[in-house]
Amino acid sequence: MTGAAVVPATSATITAALAANRASQRAILGKRQQARQVRDGNTDQVLKWDLEDLKAEEADLSAQLGPLLEQEQAAAQRALAERQQREMAQAQQAQARAWVQVTSALDALAIAAGAYRRAVEVVAQMEAGLTGNPERRRVVIHRDSGGGAMELAGATLASWLDAEPGVELNLGVLDQLSGSVGELKRSLRAAFFKP
Repeated sequence: MTGAAVVPATSATITAALAANRASQRAILGKRQQARQVRDGNTDQVLKWDLEDLKAEEADLSAQLGPLLEQEQAAAQRALAERQQREMAQAQQAQARAWVQVTSALDALAIAAGAYRRAVEVVAQMEAGLTGNPERRRVVIHRDSGGGAMELAGATLASWLDAEPGVELNLGVLDQLSGSVGELKRSLRAAFFKP
């Protein structure tokens, strides 16, 4: 012989049972009123005992409800904390992957900058040879090195990386800049804030 599965009590089932219990008590009070009106003492007495049983059951259900609510709240808080930990781990993994992309881009930039420097040195040497002025080599390297653009780009990107959370950056001011500085900063803005 198999019995019905026992369903563990929850605050919802206890609350529903309390509501049904209280509805039954109200119904019995109405029936007792009717029994008294017709002077049916036996029925009134039976209903009184039924009412006492329901009140005892109500007290038992009420005593169960508080601890169940506490258990369910604690379980919900544990589930929330676990979910937040999972989300944090995922966010940290995404952050680590994004930083790998940054460092890879920096490596690629260093390779490209090295190749550019060597190309600038060739042009500088050739210009110095064509003009017969060895000082021209230093001037060309200084003029064409791109160091200023690299410094500006690095400082601009670093300022955006370090910006205070919640503080809106005034990026519209970049549209007012002219020349190569404005052009570079607008290009960086478009790439950095690309969704």
